[in-house]
Amino acid sequence: MLGSITPNFRAISLVATESSVALHFLLEQDRPNDRDEIEDIVFEFEALQLSNIAVKVQVGASDQPIADLALPGRRIYLEKSSLVWKELRDVRVE
Repeated sequence: MLGSITPNFRAISLVATESSVALHFLLEQDRPNDRDEIEDIVFEFEALQLSNIAVKVQVGASDQPIADLALPGRRIYLEKSSLVWKELRDVRVE
């Protein structure tokens, strides 16, 4: 998956149930070449499953701060320049 992610990818999240998996992709801009990369990621994901499982895909595009958006499920990719990363980097543990 990591080789398929372009700088236009902002976040990817996953929601799993017993019978399906939903992959949510957040792009900065909706571009055809990124849609092709998403198709490749989904194909590879399906190929790695041990059983036949329904994979649902949702693609959105927004340039709003990720912290302002409601991303469902577990975040499996988050762009480095997002506000969330900046906030985490600024946290100091004493």
